[in-house]
Amino acid sequence: MSAKKLILIAIALIAGVSAYSQEFNFGVKGGVTANWLPGTYTDVGDKAVTNIGYYGGLALRCGFSGPVFAQLEVLYARKGIRTTNPILGKYSRNISYVEVPLLAGLTFQNDRLRLLLGPEFGFCTGNKIKADNINLSSIGKPRPFDLCIVIQPSVGITDNLAVDLKFDVGLLRVFENASIGDTRDRGRNSSVMLGVSYFFGD
Repeated sequence: MSAKKLILIAIALIAGVSAYSQEFNFGVKGGVTANWLPGTYTDVGDKAVTNIGYYGGLALRCGFSGPVFAQLEVLYARKGIRTTNPILGKYSRNISYVEVPLLAGLTFQNDRLRLLLGPEFGFCTGNKIKADNINLSSIGKPRPFDLCIVIQPSVGITDNLAVDLKFDVGLLRVFENASIGDTRDRGRNSSVMLGVSYFFGD
């Protein structure tokens, strides 16, 4: 499915949810990411090192009667991997995405505790490789499209400000055509994101 079709589906979902929602709140969010690609570190001597990145973007929360709500986001995120090897040296690959999570949520404890769950569609916008501190050309291009499942607890500090802990669990291999020898590029995106969100309004 093309990115254009997915964007049209997202717009249709937003329109459908909006028709039944009783309340809208727009927000901004951002923070840091800790990234891995499980299944990647198979070279002898490889040691996985947490790859630190960042994310940020916009969100729309659509409230309904009771504790149920929907949250639609558009985020920019930098993910990827880092390894060290006594023979091959340091290796890092930073992959940038525009991500569109479509989340359903429940509120608890006077709306201060929220739990969100749903799919996240990612569109690759960049791919930078560095081996032993040498910048390389793009080797093994990532898929243009990624799919993750999001689990996100959120704790409200005030009525508008919250701390988010977001887990991305990748469902697709990042590099669709990785050969058997491309052992460092056969994993799926997995991330833990810690950040804050601020929603405008009451």
